[in-house]
Amino acid sequence: MSELRFPTSLGMSTTSTITLLGDDLAGDLMGKVGLTELVYRMVTLRTPTPGQVRMLDACLLALADHGFTPTAIAARLTFLSAPDSVQGAMAAGLLGGGSRFLGVTEDCGQFLHAVVADLDEQPDDEAGWDEVARGVVSAARAERRTIPGLGHPVHKELDPRTPALVGIAREEECTGRTSRSSRRSVACTPRSSVGVSCSTAPASWGGARRPRPAPAAPARVRPAGPRGRTAGPARGGAAQPDRHGRLPRRGAQRRLRQPRGRARRPGGCGRGALVVSETVDVGLLVLRVGLGALLLGHALQKSLGWFGGAGIDATAGVFESWGFRPGRRLVALAAASEVVAAVLLVGGLGFGLGCAILVGTMVVAAAPTAANGIWAHLGGCEVPLLYGFLGACLALTGPGRLSLDHALGVPDGGAVAGPLLVLLGCAAAVPPLLQRRRALRATRPVA
Repeated sequence: MSELRFPTSLGMSTTSTITLLGDDLAGDLMGKVGLTELVYRMVTLRTPTPGQVRMLDACLLALADHGFTPTAIAARLTFLSAPDSVQGAMAAGLLGGGSRFLGVTEDCGQFLHAVVADLDEQPDDEAGWDEVARGVVSAARAERRTIPGLGHPVHKELDPRTPALVGIAREEECTGRTSRSSRRSVACTPRSSVGVSCSTAPASWGGARRPRPAPAAPARVRPAGPRGRTAGPARGGAAQPDRHGRLPRRGAQRRLRQPRGRARRPGGCGRGALVVSETVDVGLLVLRVGLGALLLGHALQKSLGWFGGAGIDATAGVFESWGFRPGRRLVALAAASEVVAAVLLVGGLGFGLGCAILVGTMVVAAAPTAANGIWAHLGGCEVPLLYGFLGACLALTGPGRLSLDHALGVPDGGAVAGPLLVLLGCAAAVPPLLQRRRALRATRPVA
């Protein structure tokens, strides 16, 4: 009686042989076939070309390690808890793949397959594929759907793995219709590039499942999670259902929002990112109002004699004794400068100009008493020096978010504009100081 035989891709074992995909594992595969080629053969049930092996190798390398992703963290924490159970750590990482990670590659491939399958006639040139891409993107935007695989939370401009994958695909002539469609749509990220590579494989690559249509999502191109969904509810609109039609719980939506009391500035959200809390903005507002009120009080003392001030006539005599002549005119100019600086500081409108005026006015005010030293009880320049120092610090920090400048989108002083504003104020103080020097020399008795 002859032995019963039937074709199968399952592994078979006898007392002396192990058969896999119809080949002898020990005699035909081990030492002759690499792991990548074997995986390709097991998935597609056909032998790959050397170029396809190289392409799949590059895709697997691109997905090898993603740093501190939830799946990697789950695996590492599980291994830390049970180092004797490596399989448990691997299972924890695999179970972590789902609604946010690992699935967008498949979604991208299925999306591109659907694009090409819907074409009545495939274009023969790049202009034709441009038109296809524009139509696909326009339709997605009109239906407020995301395009799977486009966008990356870290590599905003270009992921370094993308040009490498595309270059290898071109070298090995593994670029198919879907990859051309993807490249003509937008610049691919690694996820979309890997999806393109998978989409060029036979239909058996995706198993028996039918390609799912892209579900509803916001019009903006955002880093899409698996199944073509965004990472959270769309801003300014209702929450988007998942692929099963379920809406996220209200509590989950709250957790996705930005923590109260903290605002992120453009430039990063990881370690070292500049994070300014609302309490800092309130502190800047209190400092601006307090400093502006004191400047306004000084101006009213000089000009109108309020708050126990000497008034403009008596102050003009003091100015002339210091060498600021004509005294009455310069008193009026100093009072006006302090009023303008106070208004700009309190309102936060033209804040940089207000800081420059404050610094320049205080440099001039400190000159007559600088010979007595710093401390005020010895007749020194402590008070104008303190005011000028505060003005210079505010020029560097900016007015904060509780200001008219912020409401109008005017940028803060920063590391470049701040010092320039301080230098501008110091430069504005040079002419009156030179005039004072000439006046003092003119009145100095000749020996």
